[in-house]
Amino acid sequence: MVTGASAGIGRAVVGEFARCGYDVEVLARGEDGLRAALPEVRGLVGPGWRLQEHQWMTAVTYSETARSAWRPSARNPRSVRLAVAGPDEKEKTP
Repeated sequence: MVTGASAGIGRAVVGEFARCGYDVEVLARGEDGLRAALPEVRGLVGPGWRLQEHQWMTAVTYSETARSAWRPSARNPRSVRLAVAGPDEKEKTP
């Protein structure tokens, strides 16, 4: 699962995980950015690999996005291979 998957470091991480053959869940706060990133990411996902897409339009802070991100995965538990947590910022983001 990669939050912030529509741009920057998040998008690059999704691409690298896909190239390495990992199942990837992609998350972003805005639908437009996520939709723009998906064609590139789909091209990296090989046969038999899964790409799950999620987006939350109402998340306005990093901490809200992170809390929302775990909800679908909690219903579908799997082994987490890598976890990186950034700062818990309380300010509104664009």
